[in-house]
Amino acid sequence: MKQSYYNFFISKDQDTICFNALNLSFFKIKKNKQDIVKNILESPELYKEKLPSFYNLLLNGKFIINDDFDEYLYIKEKYEKMINVKHYHLIILPTLECNFRCWYCIQKHVNGFMSVAVIDDMCKHLEYMVEKEKILSLSLNWFGGEPFKYYKETIKPVSIFAKRLCIRNNIPFYSHTTTNGFLLNESIIEELKFFNFNAFQITLDGDREHHNKTRVSKQTSSFDLILNNINLICSKIPDVRVTIRINYNEQNLNPEEIVNEVSEIIPLENRKSIVFAFRRIWQENEIKQARHKIININSLIKEKGFSIDDKADIRATFIPCYTNRKYCNTISFNGGIYKCTAQDNLYSTELGYIAENGSIKWKMNNFEERYYSQNLFENRTCRKCKYLPICMGPCPRSFEDNGFKKPKFRCHSRMNDTKFEDSIITFCENNI
Repeated sequence: MKQSYYNFFISKDQDTICFNALNLSFFKIKKNKQDIVKNILESPELYKEKLPSFYNLLLNGKFIINDDFDEYLYIKEKYEKMINVKHYHLIILPTLECNFRCWYCIQKHVNGFMSVAVIDDMCKHLEYMVEKEKILSLSLNWFGGEPFKYYKETIKPVSIFAKRLCIRNNIPFYSHTTTNGFLLNESIIEELKFFNFNAFQITLDGDREHHNKTRVSKQTSSFDLILNNINLICSKIPDVRVTIRINYNEQNLNPEEIVNEVSEIIPLENRKSIVFAFRRIWQENEIKQARHKIININSLIKEKGFSIDDKADIRATFIPCYTNRKYCNTISFNGGIYKCTAQDNLYSTELGYIAENGSIKWKMNNFEERYYSQNLFENRTCRKCKYLPICMGPCPRSFEDNGFKKPKFRCHSRMNDTKFEDSIITFCENNI
């Protein structure tokens, strides 16, 4: 037996967290016992009879593995399996228009929304995926722009069609959305419950004062209206998950004030449905004070009764990004098919379109073979990196930007200012 390459020992107060990144397994010991555990891991067979329970804990958690077990090959096999899982995830952009004009938004808000013809093609595509491709489940993720600008025209009719289609074919149907939350109301939320909406991501730009300066509403405080709508979502939809994404820069990052102001509007009984995700605005460089502020806010979040998203910053499925999955695509308002949504040209340069029979016709010959055969973590740096199982390598967007050729390696940065060790601690503390 040998010890795993992906074992971590992370100190927290008087304890050490022993974590295996390959299996997401962990246990906690007193800091003064750390060297003893490391010695056991160096020669595990010596302790098989002496400490059978602890030996089995190490074995079951993949802290120790067979001498001939190739962990890197295991990661590759997991990746290749996961990219082909037939749970279909379709991201839909009914429009690129938005009722706000956030200064940092990546998208150019060109005018236009889905025509009846594009909606018909999309429904034909859903029917093809369910009845011909035999997908195992269907998830629609409404994105934009602001998708609820055209709720009645797009979201409602497509959701009705998709739900009936899945019921008829006896497969699960889920709905998610990324929205600014401003255009929702009680009537719409009641209907979203019927359409199986169980996950929302809604952004706040810092505390009330900073948020209202970025998301300007002449009629009311957009901060308060959005949070009141989040409250309605939590009250009306059972088992819903609302991620409040805090887009921060150096000026608006005040986590304690943000959590306290949210708590003033969201009652205790609804807070368990809400998680916070702090994400640095992409144009900003690393903010030195941010790490300390973010990792120390978890105690207040728990104290106030909110949930912790312990896997937000850990790749737990051996997939670096949704775009890596074969059964995940994006359709824009003009009918163009894309993979990545983090771009400003989701109205041109499409990768494909919906064919007459409902399948996707890719513009590039052998698109799927080229796109899904490129494991960007197959490079010298990632292969040696202990974070690989919870990171899975460079952003696949770099592959598109490089003309669908494997780009020169570049380690992608995290979406906030914390370290992987911080995320590991959060994961472990939330699962004890």
